[in-house]
Amino acid sequence: MNIVEKDIEHIEQEIIVEEAKTQAWQENKERFAPITLEELTGILDLTIKADNTNKIITFLCFLSAYTDSSQFNLSFNAPSSSGKSYIPTEIARIFPQEDVREIGYCSPTAFFHDKGQYNEENKSYEIDLERKILIFLDQLCWPRLSRPIFLCGGGLNFLWVCNFSDQWTQRACF
Repeated sequence: MNIVEKDIEHIEQEIIVEEAKTQAWQENKERFAPITLEELTGILDLTIKADNTNKIITFLCFLSAYTDSSQFNLSFNAPSSSGKSYIPTEIARIFPQEDVREIGYCSPTAFFHDKGQYNEENKSYEIDLERKILIFLDQLCWPRLSRPIFLCGGGLNFLWVCNFSDQWTQRACF
């Protein structure tokens, strides 16, 4: 068999694989058709009654963690005991648990003390937060949130509860 025949055989195999992928996609297309926001609301209504806008936005925020470049962050800012953490913790149950981290009260340097994989080349510990959803609960101080955001850049989904600076002066978190 010469080089041209090998190339032709290789191309034919690639075509067969692509056709199989296309066929599988067509078969699954009907099973996994896109759903509307109304259908999504109906699904989320099983555990979260009303508050449709917040639950849809929270779900889409969490889902965006699995995109390559379309992640966004979300903040709930409301009075104490108003249920800010209920929606995110309920929706987080839909996603793979290995991708979700709920973080209660923590110090500004808590992430520096977290265990990770040792990187011999950099002589440092690294924590893989790619495609992870972090839910910060009971965060009352901006420094507790600014350091993790700096560490992780923009490729991570954060959901934090609120930001108080000075004494009970609320400021927007961006």
